[in-house]
Amino acid sequence: LFHTCAITHRHGVQDTCGGGGLPCGPVKCWGHNEKNQSTPPPGIMFTHVSCGGFFTCGLQVGGEVSCWGEIDHPPKSIEIVESKMTREELQEFRHARRMQHVQDENGHKRKGQNWGSVKEVAGGGYHIQVSSGMSHSCALSRSREVSCWGRNDYGESSSPSGKFDMISAGRSFTCGIRLNGAMKCWGKNDLGQSSPPPYPQYIFKQVSASKGGDHVCGIL
Repeated sequence: LFHTCAITHRHGVQDTCGGGGLPCGPVKCWGHNEKNQSTPPPGIMFTHVSCGGFFTCGLQVGGEVSCWGEIDHPPKSIEIVESKMTREELQEFRHARRMQHVQDENGHKRKGQNWGSVKEVAGGGYHIQVSSGMSHSCALSRSREVSCWGRNDYGESSSPSGKFDMISAGRSFTCGIRLNGAMKCWGKNDLGQSSPPPYPQYIFKQVSASKGGDHVCGIL
């Protein structure tokens, strides 16, 4: 919130990554930085970046998700850059990670038990999109599965099964477009933000959810 991040390129040069032709570059941020949300990790090339409330998430060249700033309950394959955290934030983060590892071990011993926010990110670590809301984020894997992490007060991080073409995280809700063009939303719905109206004669091509508000727009 109140910060912006962008992927930069050398002037006159179009950097590509991994031989796949994807543009990439280091991330530069500006604006509020009280939680280090505007302090991206140095020396890492990104292909996609998305700002949240007090954090930022981006896709590295290999499709791995990295987040920096303050976000609750990161999943195991999410990398938080510790070097830019304050001493107090680093202690809290490491304590949370220790508790998560304990839960992970117990989860392996008690197969089938639901441990809430402790979960793997779908897609084997390779993602093609990440979208950050106010206090949660979602990523779309190469296999078109959605994984979410962060706050889950209204089910905004409880991603549905099935495959999606794109996703967009809002303040306390998330919307995504299915492969057939249908819109699917989950999370808070007090103002109808998670209840997209039906358009029987059309399919959705793009969706954008407001991370600071409670509305969604889509292109048909």
